[in-house]
Amino acid sequence: MNHRTITFLIAILLSQLSMAQQYSLLPYKQFETSYGQPISTIDLSLDSEQILLTDKKGLLQLWDVPNLVKQKETKSKTPYLLTSFSKAFITLLNKKGELLKLDQNFDQIFQSETGTVPVLATLDPDKKIMSTLTKEGYIELFDLSVNMSYAKMDSRNDSKNSLFIGFDRFGQYIAQISNLGEVRIWNPATQNILKHLKLESGEYHGSKSIIHSATTSKGSNYFIVGLQEIFIPKGGMQSGKQPERRNMLIVYDWDTGNEIKRIKTNDRVDQIVAGPGPETLIYISNDKSEINLINIQSGSLMHRVSTTFKPTILKLSDDNQLLAAGSEDGQIAIFELQRNATAEIKILSPPISRGLNGSQTSNREINLKGTIENIRGLKALTINGREASLNNFGEFETKIALAPGKNKIRIEALDHEQNRIVKDIFLTRNIDPTPNANKSEHSNLKKKKIALVIGNSDYANVSPLANPAKDAEAMEQALLSLGFEVIKLINVGYEEMKNAVFRYGDLIQDVDVSMFYYAGHGLEVDGVNYLVPTDANINSSLDVKLKTIPLTGVLRTIDYANDEGLNMIILDACRNNPFPTGKRGGAGLARETATSGTIIAYATEPGATASDGTGDNGLYTGELVKQMLIFQRIEDVFINTRNNVEILSNGEQKPWEEARLKGVFYLN
Repeated sequence: MNHRTITFLIAILLSQLSMAQQYSLLPYKQFETSYGQPISTIDLSLDSEQILLTDKKGLLQLWDVPNLVKQKETKSKTPYLLTSFSKAFITLLNKKGELLKLDQNFDQIFQSETGTVPVLATLDPDKKIMSTLTKEGYIELFDLSVNMSYAKMDSRNDSKNSLFIGFDRFGQYIAQISNLGEVRIWNPATQNILKHLKLESGEYHGSKSIIHSATTSKGSNYFIVGLQEIFIPKGGMQSGKQPERRNMLIVYDWDTGNEIKRIKTNDRVDQIVAGPGPETLIYISNDKSEINLINIQSGSLMHRVSTTFKPTILKLSDDNQLLAAGSEDGQIAIFELQRNATAEIKILSPPISRGLNGSQTSNREINLKGTIENIRGLKALTINGREASLNNFGEFETKIALAPGKNKIRIEALDHEQNRIVKDIFLTRNIDPTPNANKSEHSNLKKKKIALVIGNSDYANVSPLANPAKDAEAMEQALLSLGFEVIKLINVGYEEMKNAVFRYGDLIQDVDVSMFYYAGHGLEVDGVNYLVPTDANINSSLDVKLKTIPLTGVLRTIDYANDEGLNMIILDACRNNPFPTGKRGGAGLARETATSGTIIAYATEPGATASDGTGDNGLYTGELVKQMLIFQRIEDVFINTRNNVEILSNGEQKPWEEARLKGVFYLN
C-alpha cells in the first residue's frame, strides 16, 4: 500500500468521526397483552406491520401494528425461547426444544423435536440458521431451510455461566459470552474455538467484572457487552458501606478481540440492541423507565426517552424503522426511529465532493452558494475569513476566484450557543480546457467515490477461470479514470476476501458513490447467493454456507455504511457451477432485493449462467467498462450494456438489474 493510499485511508477514517448519524425515538403505539404476564420474546415482521409476542406462560399473540388489532392468539404449555419472522415462514422454538414453523396465515407447516433442551437460542442475520446452547452444554446449529441439524460443538466446560450466543454479520462464526466475561468465538466449519478472550474492565485493582448483557451487529464487525465493575472503595470496606460499582458499554472487534470503545453509563446495562446503522446502540436498565440511544463514535448519549413502564426486553425491526419494548406486566410500547436533523453547512452550487481529495473545474471563478440547515440561531458566518450573511431565503452566496491548482475554501458558522460548524471544500482548477465541452459542470466536478474490485480466477480445487482476474484489472482501470479510489484484490482466499469487505464497509460511510465488483465463481443455495474464494474446498451445500462469502452479508455491510449515496453491486459471477453442492444448489444466482439508493447488476438473469468469454475479458464486463466511460446516466450504462451483450451472445446471455435509485447519477 503506497503513501498516497495510506494518507487517503487515514483522511477518510478521520472524516467519519464527524459524520455519525443522530437518531431519536418517537412514541408510536402502546398497548397491553391479555393476561399481564412478563413478555419473553418480541419480533416484528419484515415490513414492520405486525408484531409477534410471547409471555412467560406460553401465550403467543400476533398484532396488527398500525391498527392495534390482535389477529391471532394461541397458548402453549411450554414458554417460547425464540420467535422470528422470515420471508418464508415464522419460526418458534420453545424451552423443551420443540421447533415449529408457521406460514403467514399462522398454519403449521413443520414441527420437530430437536432432542435437546435449549437455554439460549439465536438466528443468523439471514434467519436461515438457528443456533442453540443446550442444557447439556453443546452449541448446536440447525438449518431451517431443510429442517436438519448440521453441527454440534462441545462447550460443556464453558457453558455454566453463558448469557449470550450470537452470529457475526456473515452468519459464519458464533460468539459465546458468559457473565464472567469469558468469550469464545466458534467456527462451525471446523467445530473448533477460533478465539478465547477474557473481558475485564481493569480500571480498578482487584475489581470484579460482571457482564449483564451482550449483542452482535448485523452490519459491523464488532460485538458489545454491558459490563459492571465491582470494587472495594478507597479506604477499604467500612461499616455500612457497600462495594462500589461502575457501569459501562464496551465495544470489541470480532477478529482481534481488541477493545474499540468504552462508554460509561449511569445505570447497569441489562439489554443492548445494535443499530440502527453502524454507530448507534440502544440499551435499557431493568430498574429504569427509560430507553437510551448511544453514539458509539463520540461515546455520548444522543437521546433518552421515558416510558410508562420499566422495559425488560427490546427488539429493533429489520428495516430499522421501529423499536418495540416489553415489560414484566405485559405492556408493549412501540417507537419510531427518526434520524435527527443536525446543524450542517450544505453547498448548493457548484456540486462539490464530500471527500478530501477535492473536485475539479476549469473555471477561473465560481459562484459559491449554500445554506446552513438546523442551526440554532446564526451569530456569525465567514467564508475564507471574510464576513458573509444569509439572504431572505436562508442562503449565502459569494464569488470565489480560483488559483491554478488546488484551492481550499472554508465556511465557518457560529450559533448563539457558541457552537462552531466548519466545512472545508476543495476545488482544483485545471489549466487545460475541459476535453469534453458538451459535459455539464456537474460532470466535471468529481464526487467522492470508492470501489472494491475482486477477481478470482485461480481456484485451488476446481479448474481455473480464464477472465475474472483480467476483468478485475479492466474494471480497475476504468474506475481509476473515473476518479474512484480503488481497492483491488486478485485471486484471494476466504480470510482476505472477508477482511476486504469489512475494510470496505469502514471506508464507504457517507460517500457519494460506492461500487462493489466481483468476478469469479458464485453459487446459490436455498435462495442465498455466495461468492467463492479461491481456497474454498466445497463438497456440499453446508460447505458453501461456511466457506464462502454470503452476498447478503456484503449487501448488509454496504447498506449499513452508506445509506445516502449511490451503492452499486456488480456481479459477473453467474458461471457454470463446478462444485458438488447437492440438489439444493441452483444454476446461476438468485434474485436479490435492492435497498434504497442501490443498484444490483448481474451478468445474466437470475437462475441462468454467463459465459466466461473467449477474448481478453468476459462478455459482460468487457461491454460494461466501455459503457461506463461514456457520459450518460447510470441507468443507461446498464441498459446499453444489457442490449449489447444480448446482441453479441445472440440472446443467450441476458444481463439483469435490480435498482432503487434516489435520483439521477453520472459516473463521469
